[in-house]
Amino acid sequence: MRVFLAFPVPEQAKDYAADLQQALRDAGVSGKWTKPGNMHVTALFLGEQSEEGVCRIGADVADRMRDVPKLDLTYRGAGCFGHPPRVLFLRWQSSGGTSFEETVRAVRESAQRSGLHTDPSTLRQDAVAHLTLLRFRGSRESRNLRHVAELQRGDVGWRIAVPDPPDAVRRLVLSSLVLFRSTLKPTGAIYDVLRTFDLGTATNSEENMNGSCLHR
Repeated sequence: MRVFLAFPVPEQAKDYAADLQQALRDAGVSGKWTKPGNMHVTALFLGEQSEEGVCRIGADVADRMRDVPKLDLTYRGAGCFGHPPRVLFLRWQSSGGTSFEETVRAVRESAQRSGLHTDPSTLRQDAVAHLTLLRFRGSRESRNLRHVAELQRGDVGWRIAVPDPPDAVRRLVLSSLVLFRSTLKPTGAIYDVLRTFDLGTATNSEENMNGSCLHR
């Protein structure tokens, strides 16, 4: 099964991202847009794994997340990966306590300890708390972004009027980590929750259904 670990975000954050996407569409920006309902803050993409391997990492992550407090993040605006830009996103940075980077490092260590076969590049990537707005399918599409934004070292400054983020976006609190299964369809990926790990609690989900360690 194709799986990944990610932090769910409040509906207000998805709504704000959808409003911003619409403002960009209206301004002539195009690309492969992320469905707001599928938005999350990725911790680690695991790729294709056996159920046995997924169960192993699930047990290890459950132990680690019990000791990790909720993540308190501050909105940093929009950013992009790549030059020319390949991905446009909204991002946050840690505002105190255990950092997002430290938490992602713990998740990556769990994957390595569990003996999962993962792409080495995913373990080396910088941990950036972000929601992907769209992916550009070539330099021709990404060129349109320069008509609406000033780009400098991955930072995005808007040249057009965009919606102001609500308080729930300016301060983002991540309280759980979710193990998702991703099923690819012609209409886009479908995400199913396999297991949820609450941060900073000794009562992480341990339900067992039909003899499996995973939710169905």
